[in-house]
Amino acid sequence: MKSIDEISLKDFVRSDIPIFDSNDYISSILGKIEKSHFFPIFDGKKFEGIAFIKDVVIKDIEPEKTKIKSVVRTNIPKIEASSNLSKAIQTILENGVKAIPIFEKEKFIGIISENDLLRALREDKRLENIKVEDIMSDIICASEDSTIGKIKHIMRENNISRVPIINENKDLIGIVRISDLVSILKPKEKQKKSKEGSGKMLPVRELSARIVMKNAYSVEKGTVLKNIIDDVIKSGDVIITENNKPIGIITPKDILELFALKEEKINIQISNVRELDEKEREKIYDELKNLARRKSLKISSIFLYIEKMEKGKKIIYIPRLRVFSSFGVFVASASEENSIFSVQETIKKIKHEMEKRIGKIKSKKI
Repeated sequence: MKSIDEISLKDFVRSDIPIFDSNDYISSILGKIEKSHFFPIFDGKKFEGIAFIKDVVIKDIEPEKTKIKSVVRTNIPKIEASSNLSKAIQTILENGVKAIPIFEKEKFIGIISENDLLRALREDKRLENIKVEDIMSDIICASEDSTIGKIKHIMRENNISRVPIINENKDLIGIVRISDLVSILKPKEKQKKSKEGSGKMLPVRELSARIVMKNAYSVEKGTVLKNIIDDVIKSGDVIITENNKPIGIITPKDILELFALKEEKINIQISNVRELDEKEREKIYDELKNLARRKSLKISSIFLYIEKMEKGKKIIYIPRLRVFSSFGVFVASASEENSIFSVQETIKKIKHEMEKRIGKIKSKKI
């Protein structure tokens, strides 16, 4: 198979997607965008940018009074059809979007998305040697009694596009994706009868999220990445479980980051680990290297200090992690009886905070 630097974009560009005018009202296009997370926007014949379904759903807008121009992203870089896959992957990850516009001699010819790139990479041998838990992202779940309003709040606050639903035993029972919420913006859907109690008309935001919940595709920890690539392309995500309890999620971006990795010098310093054995130190260093390889986080330096404390008859490890990134300085800590687990928990916390801040920064640029 050719390397991603040798594969041209041209064979993977999509030109069969609906195009809308920036002066159209959002209400007029709702029925056409439920199956697409993005759509190119024009002002007459001039390309303006891309509108994403996430920006339409998460913002508190009135579709009948709001024009598409208010949610279009105009600052997404345009790339030439003659570019390679590597360039497209880098552009999508650096801008935190699901798709980018493709041009040929300054003429818009289509869009290439995360899923289009995954289709081009599905036979890559690197996917055969990686387990899902090695690259999965942290997951934020909601209980089965959550309302639609709460789901929207979770998505908005954490800059995410899907929320797995769990029951009282913490078992995975379904998922609500951003595309599932498009229907609540339609005028006739703004109020529905409650299925409980008196059948009173209620705003949709107060109704159970079960109304829009879909089945979630999940695999157990230990599954090889290649075995789920088609499911990620089809559904946009795969939940990783352990004994049916969700522990993480794989999205297209998690996989694309594997192909964006380049050997760059990132400063990683670990201190106060002399009492740990060699295998523990190596594992901790590998965990930090995996964090550093997350290109979208733009990390320049990582500093880890591990404090060992006696608490009664127990030994507690308290790592203090500081990460320097283009998006700022991030600090996190945890407390566990196992040194490796304590570092893993700390990394989860810092990744969550970084992704949350990055999402807020990018949303302000719209």
